Amino acid sequence: MPQAAYFRLEHTSFNRKEWGNGRVAAAARYGANRNKLGHVATVGIEVGRTSYDAARTFMKLEAMNTRKNGRLGDGLLVSFPVEVAEGDRLALMERFLFKVTMGGRTYAQAWEHRDHPHNPHFHAIVVDRDRLTGKAVGMFGHSRSYREKKGLEPNVTVWMRQQWEEAQNEFYAERGYDLVADRRSNMERGMEAPQEHRGFNDNLEPAPELDTVVGPETEDAQAGEDDVSLIEREPDERISSAGNDVRLLASTLTELRRLKDAQARITEAEAIFQSRARVRDTAVYEAVQFDVKASYIEQDAYRANQQLARHQTGSGKLKGFGLSVFGMEFKTEARRQAELARQEAEAAQARAEYAAREKREYTYHVGRTEQEALEAEERVLQRRNELRAIYGDENDLRRAEATFERTITKVLTETTLEQAKGAYEDGELTVDEYHAFLEAGGYEVELAEAREHEL
Repeated sequence: MPQAAYFRLEHTSFNRKEWGNGRVAAAARYGANRNKLGHVATVGIEVGRTSYDAARTFMKLEAMNTRKNGRLGDGLLVSFPVEVAEGDRLALMERFLFKVTMGGRTYAQAWEHRDHPHNPHFHAIVVDRDRLTGKAVGMFGHSRSYREKKGLEPNVTVWMRQQWEEAQNEFYAERGYDLVADRRSNMERGMEAPQEHRGFNDNLEPAPELDTVVGPETEDAQAGEDDVSLIEREPDERISSAGNDVRLLASTLTELRRLKDAQARITEAEAIFQSRARVRDTAVYEAVQFDVKASYIEQDAYRANQQLARHQTGSGKLKGFGLSVFGMEFKTEARRQAELARQEAEAAQARAEYAAREKREYTYHVGRTEQEALEAEERVLQRRNELRAIYGDENDLRRAEATFERTITKVLTETTLEQAKGAYEDGELTVDEYHAFLEAGGYEVELAEAREHEL
């Protein structure tokens, strides 16, 4: 019996009144983020080199819809079942886009994100506008009653989920996957309601809780409760128990401080990235807005040159006749109209050339801000990966931090000031180790005296 495939599709519609201009373009820019990007599937839209290219393309598509509250596009977030091989994902995305574009008649683009390998998914934008006529095809922006009268599924989200279900099952049958997609909820399928969400795949075992209490069945098991497995340090038999505990405290404090510093560097890098991302987003929005404006200026120049051509002969000369005698000019009406058309064409061409220069400046500015944001994001990822390489994933990191703090609390609770001082005076502890104990324990007076004595 085929295994049930994990099913997830989230749908958002963007209309001008609620979202304003540029929202679809912003979604496209996020989808095309180069730090996340894998496969790209497209229908009727050129695949850009950068995320700015994607934003600019979708801004132009937005501009095609001139209605005050027009539906500018539909955004989708769709998960792949983990069983789908990476090499098959592009074909599955393309099949799905073909369906939601009504057989390839409208526009759509989808971007696979690979930044979270455990959660394969893609983002997509669909613009329901016929590529030839410019009219709506899927009727996504119409009311439910209108869609029902036309024999369409009234709820567009339900329809999108149907298309993803069909695309998957067709694909699995063709490629030999032992999977079946079912868009229905657990309740609709007569199953128990899902429990607490644990991520993209509810079949995974839940992560163990940090504070799980296990009954001490044996002395070894009881000892294991307090074992600090992340601190690989054998106790020195030549040093007292208090001395070993304080040494463990000092090394644990150093490790915890290193972890906190790494987390602070990540936070700092994230703040820098967010700041540069805002600058980039502003630059992209302004550039895309100007790009639309520039396209109108270019069209005006084209029309003015077309108009001028109608007032020129085959050799490029102005039509009509003009003569200047003794400072007086005589022109036919055809010549006056031709000269006026030439003036308008020259002025329009000058505006177009100026707009082209501005457009290049916008493009350069966007490229620079995008590169700075990309570098900042890469620093965040690098620092996260450095921390992950030491401690593992987020759960492991939390366990490590909790273990460090429990170790520190245990040593401070079980070791008295007199015991630590005695171990120090016996030469079992270094100055730094003893000072670390005093500082962590809040022995401010003793710490001040010890520092004064060391001077």
